[in-house]
Amino acid sequence: MKQSISTFFIGSLLFIFSSLSFAGEQYTKRGYAVSGYDPVAYFTIGEPTKGDKNISAEWNDVKWLFSTEEHKNLFLANPEKYAPAYDGHCAFAAGIGKKVSAKPTLWKIIDDRLFLNFSKAANKRWLDNPESYIKDGDENWKELGEKPAA
Repeated sequence: MKQSISTFFIGSLLFIFSSLSFAGEQYTKRGYAVSGYDPVAYFTIGEPTKGDKNISAEWNDVKWLFSTEEHKNLFLANPEKYAPAYDGHCAFAAGIGKKVSAKPTLWKIIDDRLFLNFSKAANKRWLDNPESYIKDGDENWKELGEKPAA
C-alpha cells in the first residue's frame, strides 16, 4: 500500500512539474520572439520593424531582436511593457479560448499593450470589438498560458 501511494505521489509530482515547464512559453518563429521583429518599434515607430540579429537580448527564455541599441535598452528596462500580450499568440484566438500563433504584421496597441493576430480575417473580427476580446482573452489566458506555445 505504501509503495502504491508513493508511486502515485511521484507520478503526480512529475505531471505537475512537466506542466509547469510550459507556463508562459513565448511564441517564437525561426528561434526569435515576435518572429524576429523589434517589439519596441511598434510603440516608438508605429509599425512592424524587423530586428537585427546583431542587436539581441534574452528574456523569458527567448531571444528578442531589435532594430537599434536604444530599443534593446528600452526593452530590457521594462520588458513587460513591450512584450506582446498573450506571450505573442493571437489575440483573437485567446478571446475565443484558443492558443494560436500570430503574425507580427497584424497588430494593434490598445491601452499600452501590443496585440498580435494570426490572419487578416481574425484581425478584422478582433478589431470589430477589441475590448470584449481583450476581456475574454485575459480571462482565458489564465488557463491557456499554461499550455505549450502554438
